[in-house]
Amino acid sequence: MCEPMLPFDDEEPVRLKPDPTQVVDRDNGPRLERDGDGDLCGVRLKPDHDDNLRGVRLQPDLPDATARRYAVDPSKNIVLEASAGTGKTQVLVERYVNLLRAGVEPDHILAITFTRKAAAEMRLRVIERLKEASRLSELDAARWRDVRERLGDIAVSTIDAFCLSLLREFPLEADVDPGFDLADNTEVPRLIGESLDQALRICRGIARDDDDVALVFAQLGERRLRGGVATLLDRRLVAPHALRRFLQKGPRDLTAATACARAAARLRDVFAGVRDGVEAFLGDGPVRHPQFAMLADDVRRLSSESAIPESAIESAIRHPQSGMSSREAQAAFRALVDRLRAYFLTQDGKPRTEKFAGTRFTAADCDCADAWKRHRAAASQIAPAVAEAIRAFRRDLNAVMSRGVWRIFAVAMRQYQHTLEAHALLDFSGVLERAVKLLRDMDEFAESRLRLEARHRHVLVDEFQDTSRAQWELVRQLVKSWGEGVGAAHDAIPPSIFLVGDRKQSIYGFRDADVALVDEAAAFIEALRPDGLPRQAITVSFRSAPEILAFVNGVFEAIVGSDAPTATPRKDAFRYGCHDRFPIGAPTTVRIKPNPTDETDAAGHSGRVRLQPDRDENPVRFIVGDTVQAAADSVAGEIVQLLSGATVGDRTTGVRRQARAADIAILFRSRDSHRDFEAALDRRGVPTYVYKGLGFFDADEIQDAVALLRYLADPLSDLRAATLLRSRIVRLSDTAVARLGPESAAAILSVDPLPALAALGDEDRRVLALLRRGVPRWLSWVDHLAPSELFDTVLHETAYAFELRGSRRRQARENLKKLRGMIRRAQNRGYATLARIADHLERLAVGDESNAAIDAIDAVSLMTVHAAKGLEFPIVFVVNMGRGTGGPRAPIRVTDDVAGEASVAIADYQSEADEDAQARDREETRRLLYVALTRARDRLYLSATVKDGVCRTGRGSLGEVLPASVKAMFVAAAASRLDRPEQRLERHSSADAPIDDFGALVTRVRVPTARPDSAV
Repeated sequence: MCEPMLPFDDEEPVRLKPDPTQVVDRDNGPRLERDGDGDLCGVRLKPDHDDNLRGVRLQPDLPDATARRYAVDPSKNIVLEASAGTGKTQVLVERYVNLLRAGVEPDHILAITFTRKAAAEMRLRVIERLKEASRLSELDAARWRDVRERLGDIAVSTIDAFCLSLLREFPLEADVDPGFDLADNTEVPRLIGESLDQALRICRGIARDDDDVALVFAQLGERRLRGGVATLLDRRLVAPHALRRFLQKGPRDLTAATACARAAARLRDVFAGVRDGVEAFLGDGPVRHPQFAMLADDVRRLSSESAIPESAIESAIRHPQSGMSSREAQAAFRALVDRLRAYFLTQDGKPRTEKFAGTRFTAADCDCADAWKRHRAAASQIAPAVAEAIRAFRRDLNAVMSRGVWRIFAVAMRQYQHTLEAHALLDFSGVLERAVKLLRDMDEFAESRLRLEARHRHVLVDEFQDTSRAQWELVRQLVKSWGEGVGAAHDAIPPSIFLVGDRKQSIYGFRDADVALVDEAAAFIEALRPDGLPRQAITVSFRSAPEILAFVNGVFEAIVGSDAPTATPRKDAFRYGCHDRFPIGAPTTVRIKPNPTDETDAAGHSGRVRLQPDRDENPVRFIVGDTVQAAADSVAGEIVQLLSGATVGDRTTGVRRQARAADIAILFRSRDSHRDFEAALDRRGVPTYVYKGLGFFDADEIQDAVALLRYLADPLSDLRAATLLRSRIVRLSDTAVARLGPESAAAILSVDPLPALAALGDEDRRVLALLRRGVPRWLSWVDHLAPSELFDTVLHETAYAFELRGSRRRQARENLKKLRGMIRRAQNRGYATLARIADHLERLAVGDESNAAIDAIDAVSLMTVHAAKGLEFPIVFVVNMGRGTGGPRAPIRVTDDVAGEASVAIADYQSEADEDAQARDREETRRLLYVALTRARDRLYLSATVKDGVCRTGRGSLGEVLPASVKAMFVAAAASRLDRPEQRLERHSSADAPIDDFGALVTRVRVPTARPDSAV
């Protein structure tokens, strides 16, 4: 029996010609069709004979045709960079099918992606492609019969599922309990909470004798420390290594006392160098203001020679009970440093200039105007030295606190491991950690290693740019033996690895995804088989209109071109070279400047500036407003116009059709940016859906329900009582809630009415009377009903379904059903009491819970750019582009920098490596911008606020990284903006929403008392 010929054996030149059955565009000639996911399909090469290149779904004249041919060749190792919309999923599917066609057994192929949904979809597409190949005779009959009988062996898994299967198969080698179970997302917060309770109790005892641990408690407080350590536990595959590296390179003998003493010595030297002396300097200051007078007294004491009779550092070391060695003295000095920082430095840490603005002091606080002028001049001269002394002190103190965090984290880690072991559980991080260790130690288990190598001969990894170092280490350990030899198993072709992703779309740094791994993986794979060309790139997009692609090219070429050349380029730098640019099929010139003649079009659209392409209609436009609310109104107005007659290309057929609400997406950077746009669309009758990752716990109906549960869990809390009174369940007026104030709980529970009730209006008194009748009954059910049943019963009794009227009623009802499901899952996992359920929901509220999914809803999608990754829409609005990320910094920040430097920063202190965080964030923001702009197929709108002719962009905003020429377009759009009346969406009768009958929200449950009467 002869060996089957591979589909890519180049025995003779193959002349490629287009399939005459392909779809032809009347204007632009042959074109590719897109399937439901926007991927390449429907056009094949037709070689001169049928034996070679069967099933390669390429267009012969594509600029990246060679790279695509390499990518689907199963005999080659490939790291494929696939730009947005280039059909990478179809390439991966085609490679999988070609492996089967080449004779590889299905169970020898390991395909990995990062979500269960993506894995299921990819497996389905592989099977459909195999069936298509059989219909078109691309597989010989015998091979198709063999593969058809083994379709069940075709598997695409998530990396978590693969790790879990390894541990199930090799429990002894992995040193895990063979009967272990996987902790789900409901259990993990509870287990971490239990572990932290024990760990912090232990650490409070340690803090009595350990100054480093005590300092962490003092600076963070227990609540922030708890949150920070919980994050470290969640990131324990990164955190211990980074903490250890950071501490190893730091000074070992540094203590809080020596850090304070060194800083005191530096600051004393700075003030000693003030012109005319420190007394004259302080005397000229705003001494009439008590705040400065206190600061001046502390500076005098700091500058006094008698305060530290010998070297400050030596005193702290030699005399433990003197100088800076007491915790009280250190706390006082840290407070002084904070006040000096506020006086001499701006909020972003820069030295104040001669104007000395921002201190809130004036010449009226000084003896005279000249004194204030002299003081400001002298203060601005020493401000840089003060800033440097404070910066050094904060770095030293951060190093000391890092040791304390390490000790606290070690205790928490032990407690968490004990908790998991006691329940025979592993969490997701533990599964990955054990799987990596298993593969590293496989040399000790020769038989197991041979069995593993014989099975996984061909590895395919999707979305590689989202891989963490631990996940890449798993794949690397799996394939590293290929460089040493073929291994134990015989297969039709040598083992191969295929990684596909796009470093320009690596936007999950907060989940430890490392963009530098793309380059590192390419170097590793090249070493496995030096004779190949593993690094390939595909850039032809089948998603976006040519004008959009040209705009994207222009924007990112300008962004990259604005960077100053450096001797050592950043490993995480955003790159946009010749292998990243989208080739434009037909010549399309887009001049990045506003069209001065475009003020309004025939339809009266305003507030936009169009690019000037060769075509009459360009799909890239700009919308502005002087406030976020005004911009949201303009965006909503434009959407109404689009839904009143604009057309888009159908995703499946490519035929032009009228735009629907589901064709439109509104994208933004920060999670709290959707409300203004949701409200503006709601006023115009346009249905909306707040998508994945935000909005659930912000929704009115969820806030009402959580307020109810939290109150019933603790009815004596005035804060919880006031929250319930303000909710739509009760609807007490704001004036009444304010008057009740600290008597809110008593107003509900007291037997006799409070005097404060007499001051309430008639409607408020009536509502409160109904509530006072209902609450005792509800509280009596707390101990008799499960939390989910109590939740259902109270909502029925209060007729809450009537509150769900309006355009959001369907979404609101689905959200309440989802909340009830969350409560049921939690109580089934051990959250038996209502108090624990309420605490569980409060913890979840700070996460990224999404609204309940509504099938087949025709609504405008509102989502973050992160949530939009992997999706596409005919019409995309990227809005609020000047809004930065904002929010408080994490209490403990640990990173393994791509340059090899570990960074640990505690509270508001910082390390040297942490100072690079802004540059890292800027590179990731560029990648976020790329993802945002490449979601659009037919139309792309950019929106920002422009006030007084200035487009201001906050730190971390998408607009911050835009080139100046694009920012100028927003200003030009503001200059040409015209107000227009608000319009509502006119719906046709076929699209009218059904009349709400306000039926039962949920199924009635039996309660241990008589049927409740309507209370509120």
